[in-house]
Amino acid sequence: MAVYDNQKVLNALGSHSKVIDEAYRSNTMTIEDSLDNATAIRSLRAVRLVWQMEGEDGYHLRHELLNLLDFAAQDYRRAVANETIAAQWLALKQSFEDLRQARRIGAFDDVRRVERDISESVALLMENLQYMILSFNNHLYNRFTHITDLSLRIQENERVVERARKLAELLTSFSIGEFGEEAGNDRFLRKLLNKQLPSAMKTYVADLSHSLYQLRDLLLDLRESHRLTSLVSSFEAYYQANPGFVPSVEDVELSRCPDAVLLAPAMTIWAYPDIHDPLSDEVLAPIAAGARDDQKEIVISENRTELVPIDMDPAGHTQADERDPVAELIESVVDMILAGEFKNNVIRGSEILQTFDLDIELLDWLSLLSAAVDGLPGQERKQIKMHFVGDVDTIYPDNLWVRDLHLQWGS
Repeated sequence: MAVYDNQKVLNALGSHSKVIDEAYRSNTMTIEDSLDNATAIRSLRAVRLVWQMEGEDGYHLRHELLNLLDFAAQDYRRAVANETIAAQWLALKQSFEDLRQARRIGAFDDVRRVERDISESVALLMENLQYMILSFNNHLYNRFTHITDLSLRIQENERVVERARKLAELLTSFSIGEFGEEAGNDRFLRKLLNKQLPSAMKTYVADLSHSLYQLRDLLLDLRESHRLTSLVSSFEAYYQANPGFVPSVEDVELSRCPDAVLLAPAMTIWAYPDIHDPLSDEVLAPIAAGARDDQKEIVISENRTELVPIDMDPAGHTQADERDPVAELIESVVDMILAGEFKNNVIRGSEILQTFDLDIELLDWLSLLSAAVDGLPGQERKQIKMHFVGDVDTIYPDNLWVRDLHLQWGS
């Protein structure tokens, strides 16, 4: 009976492979319930390879069938991984747009349907991301050892690094926070969008960054191994082409040596004579005779040099230290504010710089002035109100493009 059931499943897969493949490549994993697909749906339902949710038109591929297709098409999925994630993200954004429209017109049945679609889309997105990151980890585990040639292994590593880099850029472009307010009153959807999805995306980005770093490190190791292997192979090829070759220093032409070799420090060689070797006597005799001739008589003078006192007066070695005009001006401004001379006025940093015409950029001046105020002791710092004036960045609202600094006595 088991053999008969297996044959039915295999026959259904073979007979309707085109329909199954189209559903799988569409990323919806759903076979449209149409007249053209009626035979395929009936055959696949008979062997329990598809299922249908109440109220839906299409038939979903079962998880067991998806696992088989994932295994068969893993190379294809890696190649189009970024496009798949981007398409799922755009589809998720479109689902939220449909949800807003359905709520606006009061179509509550459609609201529940779209909320269910969003839950499934988020789960599918998280599952695909997890699969892709695991695939990168598998490369780190096997280190591309299934490829024997080292140059081809390096090429495959470069392709995997490029895919990981593109996926990392894609994930950083996602804005998860914009979906949190769309959950409505659905408790499950609110938990999914406000907690589970942001937490999962944060974990995926961290894991992917770590995998990308290790893949690049592995690529450097492979390139170094390839360089050393090529060097050894060149020596091997030369020895094979020249049997009986023995390297010698006489074969080296220093005029053609690389600069790194010519600039290398000299090697220190220690030698000891062999008293039992007659040749050592012949070499050492002239050296010893020349050493006696080169000795010079050391004459010690009896005249002692008169001691001369040294003037250690500190005043003779002092040097005037010129004060920095910028530091003096900042100190004067802070002292006058603390003294209460500008109780009812606002001091503008840009106007001070224009008045004294110092050789310093405006932003550097404002930075030094604010640092001096922040560096005051606690009680004195409370007496000065400091306010930055600038324009809010259009892309990053938390950033401020500072153009001036206002100081005021605040006690």
